[in-house]
Amino acid sequence: MEMRLAARDLAAEVDSAGQHAVVGNSPESAAIEAALELGADISQQRARSFQTSDFERFTNIIALDHGHLEFLKFMVPDHANVDIRLLLSGAPLGKDEVSDPFGRSLDVYRHTASLIARGVESLIDEIF
Repeated sequence: MEMRLAARDLAAEVDSAGQHAVVGNSPESAAIEAALELGADISQQRARSFQTSDFERFTNIIALDHGHLEFLKFMVPDHANVDIRLLLSGAPLGKDEVSDPFGRSLDVYRHTASLIARGVESLIDEIF
């Protein structure tokens, strides 16, 4: 997302966190390859778990699927001023979830990366 923001001369704090992340792990090699093919180097990213403090740190929190969306909505404090949504909710793709490709083929990771890239473009259009 940072790369897409920079290409539009925009800036925002961007981070990634998981519900069941193995903290400190590197992305899967297929994820790194699929992202690189789209121009994004994620090789230095490390997994981290979502924290309740993220509701204060960010104004937009994006989920990839309905399970994560419901988890986030359950966790959000009453006082939080945050927009929680699905990444693909505004993208005209005929689907609103991105499935987790973990452990699947490079082609599945490529498809997932493509969905994420299209969702990010749509999200940037909505937010900025």
